[in-house]
Amino acid sequence: MKTLKWFIIINSFSNAVATSLNALAIAFWGILYPRCMLAIFSTGLDPASMKIISVNFPPEQRGMAYGFYLAAIYIGSALASITLLISSMVGWRLTFLISGIFTGIFTIIGIFTIQNLSMPTKVSMITVQEYDKPKTSDWKVLFHNRTIIFTLIGTFFRYSAGFARGYYEALYFSDEFSDNKTIYSIINALALMVTPINLALAGKFSDYKEEHLQPHYRPIICSITNILSVPFLITMYLTSSFPLAMTCLFIIYAFGETYISISVAMIVNVTEPQYRGLQTALLLCVSFIGGTISTVCLGFLNSSHEMLRISLLCFVGCGYLIAGLLFIVTIYSYPKDLKKFQEESKVNISL
Repeated sequence: MKTLKWFIIINSFSNAVATSLNALAIAFWGILYPRCMLAIFSTGLDPASMKIISVNFPPEQRGMAYGFYLAAIYIGSALASITLLISSMVGWRLTFLISGIFTGIFTIIGIFTIQNLSMPTKVSMITVQEYDKPKTSDWKVLFHNRTIIFTLIGTFFRYSAGFARGYYEALYFSDEFSDNKTIYSIINALALMVTPINLALAGKFSDYKEEHLQPHYRPIICSITNILSVPFLITMYLTSSFPLAMTCLFIIYAFGETYISISVAMIVNVTEPQYRGLQTALLLCVSFIGGTISTVCLGFLNSSHEMLRISLLCFVGCGYLIAGLLFIVTIYSYPKDLKKFQEESKVNISL
């Protein structure tokens, strides 16, 4: 268990090297192999990091904890948006090198700041209680939990929408508002910077509610924020007004992304400790499969600007809507699954 810290450090440093190697590319293969390295060394970071969080934070504190952790996604995306401006000034090779150097610096800092898994305390004993062996197969345990099933399916559709936005939304706005590319990059970066604040606030609010025996607020927030984002998405892709489109963009990032830390906290809270690594890996697997499918489909459908607009409306709008509807189901299943998990954990501890 103590090797998790060094697993994260080694993989993060490898990512820094892979990022820097992009600066040496002179052909397609020179770009491909650093990307393959990034994919390999990035895969295990989230499961390992989430495992550390699940052990060091009790259930009623995980929403905010995961909110701060997942904020890195949006801060990184904001910085990526800013690097587009930097690359126009210093060149893309130097930009990759600078990014790799900063990644390496933060990795070195992590050697001193990342803690190994702590020993169980009275507060967190239920969450870190180890079992000698599972009652049934790992897969059977996970797929018999309705909260996990519906959250995974919802995440599949939500990430398909997220990948579609991540890979094609900038292309769409660059064509639709060609005179405002620089302003779009700045607004997009600012919107992404605001998102982590809402992640933490939503996580803190849901933690407070669960601590006061109202766990159903977690799936309610996930459902409402996804469904209410749909009208703003439709408006954003259909309008020809740049200010209106950017206003919708800001609202969607501010509220439509709050589900992510809460949904992760939900499935961790109803998963026994020995299954959490597999559960997190399964969550990421489903997420990236959904994202890959939407990315490939949009690549084939991107034959014109209007076709890209229609494709984004369908993939992104439906992804948000279906995810929101699936989270409605977990409003009823999550409190029951959480109560069942807590009762079984108390029994195992008493034994």
